Amino acid sequence: MSTILIIILLILAAISLVLSFMKKSDTASLEKEIDERSVHLLKENSALRERINRIEDVLQIDSSNAGHNFATEQINLNELLKQEITVLYTSGVSPENIAIKTATPLDKVEKIIYDYVHNV
Repeated sequence: MSTILIIILLILAAISLVLSFMKKSDTASLEKEIDERSVHLLKENSALRERINRIEDVLQIDSSNAGHNFATEQINLNELLKQEITVLYTSGVSPENIAIKTATPLDKVEKIIYDYVHNV
């Protein structure tokens, strides 16, 4: 009985050994696929960098207009922030909570509130 068990275990070991070698061939195909995808991604990355460079060149041509637009947008954002802070302040929200809600430094919030209170 024990010899049959040993023979069965040897057969199972041999089958496991053969299967393990077959699994390595799957790994090789996966490595090849990963290499192909890496090359593809590198090509895509290179193409995107070229497109970005072309866009940057075009944007440099219009840089005088872009600087003016950026300044205007910054002024608009500051005005919106001031309005939001004054609305929150008049609603009874504390300056500390306003600073947290608007992600604005407390000293800036207090300055905006001070200007609002003294100009109204």
